[in-house]
Amino acid sequence: GFMRVLSPVFLDNFPGQVVNIHPALLPAFPGLEGQRQAIDYGVQYSGCTVHFVDDGMDSGPIILQSVVPVYQNDTADTLAERILTKEHLTYPAALQLLAEDRVKLQGRRVIINWEERIPRQPRDCVLEWLKVKDRIKEVPCSD
Repeated sequence: GFMRVLSPVFLDNFPGQVVNIHPALLPAFPGLEGQRQAIDYGVQYSGCTVHFVDDGMDSGPIILQSVVPVYQNDTADTLAERILTKEHLTYPAALQLLAEDRVKLQGRRVIINWEERIPRQPRDCVLEWLKVKDRIKEVPCSD
């Protein structure tokens, strides 16, 4: 992952537009080594969380989560492998919802339109990227 905390200046320029995936079921076990924290705490289930990035550590509003069991003989590595499999499904699913404009942010609450697929042309996404990419270069991204 990126493994850096984004600056408030950067986030203020892109409100509700920066997302992250974290290998734990937030709000539990933020920061590094979420898998190790889950095992040490003795949880029965862990997973991954796709969330909007805010100025806290893995504290932004949650978009999607996927769950995996934690087995008694798990290590941080075996749990991480199982979570990674879910991450490879969950992150693209969240990005698809965002690309189709089916995710609305109301304060900390994320509202997902599960009913209606809003078609977008690939060129629409390219045009949006072209509008944003020059702004990204102008804003300091981390401290």
